[in-house]
This record gives sequence, structure tokens and C-alpha cells, in this order.
Amino acid sequence: MSIFGNSDKSDGAERVLYAPEYSDLLERYFLVDQKSGKFGAGCLGGKKLISDNEYLARVMDRKKKFDTYNRAISYVGIDSSSVQEIEPIELHGFVRGRINPLSNTGPERPLLRGCTGMYTNIYEDTWMFFTEHQMLVYTLTFDMLSRSIKDESREIFYKDVTSFSINNMFEEVDHIQVANGCSGTKITNKKSIIKYMTFRVVVPGEDSEELVYSMTYSDDLARKINAMKHKLREKKTIN
Repeated sequence: MSIFGNSDKSDGAERVLYAPEYSDLLERYFLVDQKSGKFGAGCLGGKKLISDNEYLARVMDRKKKFDTYNRAISYVGIDSSSVQEIEPIELHGFVRGRINPLSNTGPERPLLRGCTGMYTNIYEDTWMFFTEHQMLVYTLTFDMLSRSIKDESREIFYKDVTSFSINNMFEEVDHIQVANGCSGTKITNKKSIIKYMTFRVVVPGEDSEELVYSMTYSDDLARKINAMKHKLREKKTIN
């Protein structure tokens, strides 16, 4: 069995059954050999690696096609005019850690990191809307190496929220370097540290891991989060 789930050994050699449209990213960004399913195996055959910026552009293009704001509004079943207590907040970023959160929606697949360790194949986009009494949270998670996606929503009442927190995380990852020479492709591995951020909503009695969201910092996001914290204090004072 290959790391991608289904495989075929009818001719005596294992072949990974993976949709052809993902082979480019597999081989040139995640450095996974399509035939064996092994990381860093085989040769790029003169192909140029996909850079972090090129990969990020592909992710943003796919995210744009989802139209996540309107998808969120539709999924939670609200009218945008009814959630104007404060501005909606968008949190987004690459899922890290060790577990692929989409594995339970189809064939078991690993969480893969690009050759520099900067980005993974799983991206998460979360929208938070604010009504008079509660937060409505919608999250879309999608996989750049499959058609797997997950829509998820929840309602969180202000009275149940203890606090919000922003966490700076540091992860040691494999940083793969590829050198092409007359003797072929040489792949070397070294360690590097990747910094990423998560946003956590603290609700007593709730699994803390269930209320953690990927985020990418910006000054505008910081402003909106401060407005959310002010709204929470205001609602708790009233109640």
C-alpha cells in the first residue's frame, strides 16, 4: 500500500494511483516520486522546482474560485445585513502539525510539506460573523493535492467565551535542497525552523483543539481582532 492510499501491483511493481492533475505539484514542489510514492525519490528529469511564491499563487487562485465569503454566508444561513455588530473577520493559513484533517473524508493521505518546509498541501479559510448574541464561525479546508474539501460551521455564544488568544508557533521542518549536475539530480536535506500563527477561542468544556484556526497576520486583521475583543468585553459587561 502506498502512502497515497490505493495502489496497483498487477504487473509486479507497485504504482501509485494518483490523479494526473496533481503530479506536477507532487514531483516539483513536494518532491514525491509518482511511481513509488517515496519522498525525495527518483529524479526531476530536468524539471524546474516550483518555488514557494509560485505555489502560494496557485493556492490563492484556488481559494478565490471558492468565493469563501459568500460560501460562508450561504453555509451558515444568514443575511450579511444581520451580522453587522462588528466587521466580519477572515482568518486563513496553511494547516501544519502532523495530521491531515481531511483524511477522514476519503483515502488516507499524509500532510505534506513543500521542499523548503514553508507551506503544506492543506489550506484553511475561516470567517467569523457577529450577531447580537453570538459568533457564527465557518471554516473551509481544502487539499491542493486532491479534490477533498471540508465545510464546517459552529455557533459560539458570547457568554460562553472566556478569551481569545493568538499563538506564535515554531516548527522544525526538513528543508530539501536540489542540485542538478552532470551526474544527475542530488537531493540534500537540512533542518530549518518555520514560524506560523494560530488563533484560539477559549470556551470552557470545549476541546481546545477544535477551536484553533490557522491565521496569517496583517495590521488590518489585528485591528479587527481588537474590535472583537472589545465586543466580547462589552457583551460580558452587559450580561
